[in-house]
Parts: sequence; structure tokens; C-alpha cells
Amino acid sequence: MIVYRCSKCGKIIYAYYYGKDFLGVPTPSEVRAMLGGICPYCKKPLKKPTLEDVKIYPREEVLKNKKLVMELQRISKQQIQVLDQSSKP
Repeated sequence: MIVYRCSKCGKIIYAYYYGKDFLGVPTPSEVRAMLGGICPYCKKPLKKPTLEDVKIYPREEVLKNKKLVMELQRISKQQIQVLDQSSKP
């Protein structure tokens, strides 16, 4: 799973998991473009990340963090709702 967070407020702004879609992992620039360059939570401009901004954690460590798991579930539900709405005529 790949999680994109706002560098200002720290909230998850996008989550990607293997098999989510056929396009593959979006780049940070693509996620920024999808959101119009603004964090949906704090409304601050999303900056272009550097390599120092990238953090990698083992899956087991992420799953131990109950708060993070709940936030990821919430984000996934929101993304599914957005996709459902965009596919309606």
C-alpha cells in the first residue's frame, strides 16, 4: 500500500493498494493534480515532494497502528464513493 499525506496537516490525502486499478501507482504529481493542488482537509497548497519526504515502513508495522488502519479504511471508502459517482451517467 502506498499512502500520500499532506505535508502541512499530516492527513492521508490518497491511498493506493495493489490491484486498485489498471493504471498503476500514481506519481505524487498525479495525486496533486487529482486534488487540484490543494489539501482537501487543511486547504493548503500541496508541495512537490522530495526524496526526503518519502518514508517506507514494513507492512507489519503499519498494520500495528490501529489509528492509521482506521484512517486508511475511511479514505478507501471515500475513494470508492467518488469512483462510483464519476462512473454514473
